[in-house]
Amino acid sequence: EIPMHDPRLMPAFLTSYLLDPTPARHNQGSVAFVDMPEKWVQEVGVGLRSTEPFEGKGETHFRLANLVHTINSSGLCLFGVCSFEDAFIVPDFMTAVTGWDFTVDECFRTGERIGLMRLAFNLREGIPPLARKAPDRVLGHPSLEAGPLKGKTIHPEVLIAEYLAAASFDPRSGRPARQRLIQLGLENLVRDLWPEKS
Repeated sequence: EIPMHDPRLMPAFLTSYLLDPTPARHNQGSVAFVDMPEKWVQEVGVGLRSTEPFEGKGETHFRLANLVHTINSSGLCLFGVCSFEDAFIVPDFMTAVTGWDFTVDECFRTGERIGLMRLAFNLREGIPPLARKAPDRVLGHPSLEAGPLKGKTIHPEVLIAEYLAAASFDPRSGRPARQRLIQLGLENLVRDLWPEKS
C-alpha cells in the first residue's frame, strides 16, 4: 500500500516506494529535496527539479536518498530541516551533537552506510528489493483521461536501473557491490551478503 504522494507527479517517489528497505514511505528517498532552495543545491552539490525529466538522474537520486537517511536517523524532522531555506543545517547540527567535524560529504557517506545496513538486513532475511511491484494505477496504466496528470505514465524499469547503477547494486539480485561495502568500512556485511567471496 502506498501513501497519497503520486509518482506520476514526481517519479522519484516510485524508486523509493519500490527499492527502500521499508517500502512505500514518502519520507524515504530524495523527494523531500525536489525543488529545494538554490542555496542548498550549491551547498549540497546536487539537486532535483520537478520540471525536469527524472530519467538520467539516478546518481542525484541516490545521493539525495543517502542525505535523507542521515537526516531521518539524526532526530531531525524533514519539515524542520526544510524550513531553514538560507542554509543546509545538517552538517552543523551533526557536528554539534557528535563532536565530529561533519561535512556534507560525510552526511552522504553516513547515509549510504545507513541505507546499506537497512538493505543488508532485508537481504539476509530473504526479502529481495527487486521483487516488489507497483500497482498499475500508480504507473498510469491506464493513464488518466483528464486533470494535470492526464496521459502521464511511469516506466519504473528505467528509473530503477539508473538508481541501481548509481548505488553499485547488482541489477539482478539488488545486492550492494562487495568492494563498495569494504570502502565504507562495512566488511561485516560482506560475510552476510557475499559469503562465497569472503
